[in-house]
Amino acid sequence: VDLNMYEIMYQKAKVDDYDIVWCDFSIITNNSKFCSKQVSNLDKISIFKQLLISRPFIGSLCNRIIKRELVFDKRIIKPITQFCEDLVLVFQYTLHGEKFGYISTPFYNYRQHNESTTNLSRDLRTQINRFIQTKKNFDIIEKIINN
Repeated sequence: VDLNMYEIMYQKAKVDDYDIVWCDFSIITNNSKFCSKQVSNLDKISIFKQLLISRPFIGSLCNRIIKRELVFDKRIIKPITQFCEDLVLVFQYTLHGEKFGYISTPFYNYRQHNESTTNLSRDLRTQINRFIQTKKNFDIIEKIINN
């Protein structure tokens, strides 16, 4: 994380009264580095489309700050598994938020290691379990959309 990331994002949120502010980030592997451009169109429909169809990490919490009132909003349904849990929360924070800010600087550096749990090839049972966990969290999003 860039040492100034949260201060810069906080100041942007404070000055413009944003509910959520996010920034770009860099994905760093053993052999490469590239900037992951995030959603820069700040209307809710565009944000929702990007959250549901884009990769990588559009729905991650690691490159966001969220207004306290949204985080503790009683309408927020907590994710029930560890896969796509950020997306469940970001989707709801966006739904209940009103004003959004974006900074096109890659303040966050996401390091991917070949040996990480997200990159290791797993047995079929583990892959099926991950799929089931992901589906459970997507079911929460579907419930929210249908209400």
